[in-house]
Amino acid sequence: MVEKALAEHHSKWLFPGRRDALPIAPNSITRKVRQLGHVLGEHLHPHGLRHYVASQLLADGHGLNTVAGRLGDSPATIMQVYAHVIVRDDQAVADAIAGTLN
Repeated sequence: MVEKALAEHHSKWLFPGRRDALPIAPNSITRKVRQLGHVLGEHLHPHGLRHYVASQLLADGHGLNTVAGRLGDSPATIMQVYAHVIVRDDQAVADAIAGTLN
């Protein structure tokens, strides 16, 4: 079963290759993620999962450097792509400060 194969391994890689020391090729990752999506009844693509993870990490308050490091991007790239999440979070901070002034 695809989902069991993806969930049970002892490699440092999310998608290990035939040998646990190496990752599988990117096109194989795309194929496996799509297969998993099919099993789950969802349309999945690695790029969409990447956006989901970045948005969730930022929304949960993780710093730009942490998110950038996790995704292998620069903080500037994270700001450009995910600024909408950061702006929303900034509004929440502004509201919290304003609440203390009343």
